[in-house]
Amino acid sequence: MPFAADAELQSLVSVALEGQESAQSLLAGSSKAAEPVPDDNYKAAAFTPNFPAYPSGHATFGTACLVMLRKVRAERLKDPDWIGVDRFPSNELDGIAVDNFKPELRGRRTDDFRDIEKAIDDNNRSRVLLGVHWQFDAEGGKEAGQKVAEAIYGRAYSKT
Repeated sequence: MPFAADAELQSLVSVALEGQESAQSLLAGSSKAAEPVPDDNYKAAAFTPNFPAYPSGHATFGTACLVMLRKVRAERLKDPDWIGVDRFPSNELDGIAVDNFKPELRGRRTDDFRDIEKAIDDNNRSRVLLGVHWQFDAEGGKEAGQKVAEAIYGRAYSKT
């Protein structure tokens, strides 16, 4: 399972909460002991979701679309997974976009998408990196998206 390390970390964090350290301290890599009263000056190193976990909608829709693309391409291409896009910029990091908080151009950052699976995984992981989902939310969305694509493809391309 690709998120096994994250699941193990989250398990360790929950055990640590019962013991000596807070989740924020573990994520920050410090050994700051959990305090019985809140520390107003404490800054967590990571932004985490502030609501219950549920499958990511972005992961669900993104996976469904890209799996459908793979299935349709499989009817026509020898390697339906291959995209072969080099140096693809996002709209936020295209070297033209202006930062929301500073009146400056954001730098250009590109990524390579060699296959559909990498595009699925990067899309799903982006929600985790933004701090709006846990990794298992992304995996749940991926699983749901695959099922959606299978159902749509099965109905849209059935031979009845």
